[in-house]
Amino acid sequence: NRDEHGQLHPLPETHVDTGMGFERIVAIMQGVDSNYKTDIFMPLLDEIANLTNQGYSDDGDGVPHRVIADHIRCLTFAIGDGVMPSNEGRGYVMRRILRRAVLYGKKLGMSSPFIFNLVDTVVDQLGRVFPEVLPRQDFIKEIIKGEEHRFHQTLDRGLDILDGLLNQIDTEGQSVLPGNQAFELYDTFGFPLDLTQVLAKERSFSVDEDGFSESMEKQRTRSRAAWKTAGEAVYDSEILGEILKESGKTEFLGYQTTQTQAEITAIIHQGELISAITKGDEASVVLSRTPFYGESGG
Repeated sequence: NRDEHGQLHPLPETHVDTGMGFERIVAIMQGVDSNYKTDIFMPLLDEIANLTNQGYSDDGDGVPHRVIADHIRCLTFAIGDGVMPSNEGRGYVMRRILRRAVLYGKKLGMSSPFIFNLVDTVVDQLGRVFPEVLPRQDFIKEIIKGEEHRFHQTLDRGLDILDGLLNQIDTEGQSVLPGNQAFELYDTFGFPLDLTQVLAKERSFSVDEDGFSESMEKQRTRSRAAWKTAGEAVYDSEILGEILKESGKTEFLGYQTTQTQAEITAIIHQGELISAITKGDEASVVLSRTPFYGESGG
């Protein structure tokens, strides 16, 4: 463990992470061979079957139910913790997860929002363990419902575009949808590759998987470059150590208030500590106190 002065110390307790998560332990204790057969998931799977009028089964036909059940738990607690679906960062991950759930709902014949209703089941099951979601239950449902509604509109447009692309390659006498076009459907409309493949197969077309993977890797490279140059700054540990030594820790007030008065204890510009900044330049400031949570949760 590294202390505030940068010194490393042995951890007081050491453990081996076996990957034996809570759900797996429950499956063993309840004598079942799948996490989804436990009383953690069955109420959700039953409610999905009820809402979609599509019975659940343990085989491949039950994949949409299992995906939706898994995703709604993630969405409920992430949104409850303040991670809103958006087009960047963690919010982008949330939007992808939610849209994937919607797409699997479409496989069950659902063409209107319904996933938001599952929040009630999640809260009924786990609200006593995670009481922080209780006062936000209705808010979480509204966020998910709104995202569902907007994505259904986007999805309809995406299906029209895919239909047009397939018509075009059919006219050209081709039978394979180019990977970059499949990736555009994924990146713009949230179509996962497997969905595009299923829809293409229904019309006797296939999808260029290698081309899709190549486009995906190019996007990841662009994202990594953007991450390094915008938004999230990375600072030298020596600079941070110097600030800590000279000014002490920043007092965190976020659990008590969202507004406070503070002094600027340091200014960082282009990786260097400076005493002042001129109009038009950009810099980072370190404050004596703040309501902003500085790690992970934003």
